[in-house]
Amino acid sequence: MQHHGFRAPVEPGAGMRHPQVVPLGGEGPYRHVVNDTGAPTPGTDTVPSKAARFP
Repeated sequence: MQHHGFRAPVEPGAGMRHPQVVPLGGEGPYRHVVNDTGAPTPGTDTVPSKAARFP
């Protein structure tokens, strides 16, 4: 399992809107979408995990 799909700096002016990660075929599940933000992806299927925004 990977910790996150994206790593981003936490500073003014840096951010993302609607990021998502998708484990292809259940391979390589993620604990978070960006840094420590966002729900984990399931480890058995191709289901995305989304975060509304970061930070």
